[in-house]
Amino acid sequence: MTNQKEIFFFMPLLSIGGTEMVHLDVIKALKVYPVKIFIRYSSNVWKGREYSQSTKAKQEGKAMLAEFKEYGPVTFLDRFLEAPRLGRMIKNIFIRFLAKKINRSENPIVIFWHRESIDFLIDKLAPHVKIIDIVHNNSNNDAADPVYLLNDWVPRIDKRILISEGLMKWIDPLYKENGYSAAFKDRMTVINHCVSFPSEGMITKQNDKMHVLFIGRDSNEKRFPYFLEIIQELIKDRLPLEIHIVGPDHTDYPEVKSHQINWYGTLSNRALIEQIYRKSHILVNTSSSEGFPKVIAEAMSFSCVPIATAVGDVPSQIQMNQNGYLTSPANCVSETIAILKQLHSNPEELSRIAENCYLYAITKFSEERFKHEWTSVIESLS
Repeated sequence: MTNQKEIFFFMPLLSIGGTEMVHLDVIKALKVYPVKIFIRYSSNVWKGREYSQSTKAKQEGKAMLAEFKEYGPVTFLDRFLEAPRLGRMIKNIFIRFLAKKINRSENPIVIFWHRESIDFLIDKLAPHVKIIDIVHNNSNNDAADPVYLLNDWVPRIDKRILISEGLMKWIDPLYKENGYSAAFKDRMTVINHCVSFPSEGMITKQNDKMHVLFIGRDSNEKRFPYFLEIIQELIKDRLPLEIHIVGPDHTDYPEVKSHQINWYGTLSNRALIEQIYRKSHILVNTSSSEGFPKVIAEAMSFSCVPIATAVGDVPSQIQMNQNGYLTSPANCVSETIAILKQLHSNPEELSRIAENCYLYAITKFSEERFKHEWTSVIESLS
């Protein structure tokens, strides 16, 4: 292996989420190379301009800064690309400076996710700069989305890393429609998530009370209010449940009151997150759009059974009644309630599927496999 390769990693935010955790995993796997990290926004812009100016949004935008700085210098790009004074001049000077810095490197590799994180720069990169695009999802569960999948950039991208196998079904038709040869398809590589596993191996959980978990951003596509509908209905039915909510803040839902609900808000402490996985029997995912969420892989490694909407690439990873349950996006509330009631009355079935989850995770999501596959991709570029 040579250390002459230099990696320039671009991503939109440093908020706490599955996407950012995957990117941190990539940087950790490639830590033998010098890495420079560029973040498009220092504030959470996904909830609108007004929200992005709030203190909370700015905290979210830098929530994982300390973790990323352990592996290389971090630069927030909006400081230059949206400079308040002399903005256009500063933007143009900075883009030229950054392109020159990358182009001057002897063996540069640019890794990015999401068009906004690299759109301003990509056409200024020299031919010897290798480009890797990480694809997390399709962003449209009904038809391939050419904007998200960067279809017009295909000839310039040296490698496209898909976070799960099912994403190929969206990209392959786009390539064919646009007349791209099989050689471009050969540039695509699937690298599944990596997760940590309990040191003691598979966990056997007590079944006297069912622990149900939601973990994720409180964003439109995650549809957290649907999860609240589910648990409130079950609480009304007096099921012996304990609910764990990681991500959404209780202050945003003051009307939801129950001693059965534990609100943790945003968490960055991995030991605490794993402690919650360790006690949880069920992970509920109510999303309208996904790729394959890392939280599902993490839950499986801790013998936590996923009940998830059949969107994105989730159906290719979850086999119904084998290592989890799938619900329809339109009827996920009623279907999830029915599944939870069924599992509550059949703890043997819950234990069987929990064991299958752990065994599936061992084969698909190991850190050693992840590191080897990413290193192989980097070394293949010359």
